[in-house]
Amino acid sequence: RVAIDIFDPSVDVSSWSLQVTGVNGSGKTYSLTELQSLPETIEYNTFECVSNSINGNLISNAKWGGVKLTDLFSDAGGVPQNAQNVVFYSVDGYSVAIPISRAMMSDSLVAYEMNGVSLPQKHGYPLRAVIPGLYGMMSAKWVRKIQIFDSSYMGYWQTRGWSSVGTVQTVAFLTIPG
Repeated sequence: RVAIDIFDPSVDVSSWSLQVTGVNGSGKTYSLTELQSLPETIEYNTFECVSNSINGNLISNAKWGGVKLTDLFSDAGGVPQNAQNVVFYSVDGYSVAIPISRAMMSDSLVAYEMNGVSLPQKHGYPLRAVIPGLYGMMSAKWVRKIQIFDSSYMGYWQTRGWSSVGTVQTVAFLTIPG
């Protein structure tokens, strides 16, 4: 787990909400309870840090529970024809964009559970993005707003020269038992 903060944000869920907005500004705001009332999906996903080395330990698997982004967008008013990117904004100032095609995949979601329990604070409580096939930096934690863009967007790491694509590069290696 790698974060931009010295100390992880502590979110008071009683005053927290998720704002979902479209290109034209329309959208909807959700409490955690309202999100949990939408159809839940369970997905297993592996997160890997973009700076993980071969055979490194910055990689892990988990069972995620939450709402498919397609279901969330549908409930919030739909996705405009001219949509290009989806931007996740976090309570700590972090932001990142993913292509609309990734957001619309059937296994992309916003998660409020990890391994069958409420999402731990260090993993983004109360809500984080889970976008399969992309490095962990593309799955924002402590999400407070999701915005659909009709243009490109440079998030926290992208403005510092990191990848705007974030596709996990498959690595394989062979070992010979001693």
